[in-house]
Amino acid sequence: MILPLTGCQISYLFHAAAGQFRFLYHAVPVEEVLQQGSLPAEQKRRLALVSRIKEFGENELGLKESGNYETIT
Repeated sequence: MILPLTGCQISYLFHAAAGQFRFLYHAVPVEEVLQQGSLPAEQKRRLALVSRIKEFGENELGLKESGNYETIT
């Protein structure tokens, strides 16, 4: 078993996993956040820019489409 050789205690691993789960559980689609109007204009502009950059990469550069950068916590 490799786990004992990592130097991580089991309690730390559970703590880290719980933190990741919280991020995933509270994630909201970027498009939903942009429509809500709860962010300042500058943050909304930056989020929209990320979506445009992602779209450019997929459509113009042939990068593989994925669900990355489509949610925010």
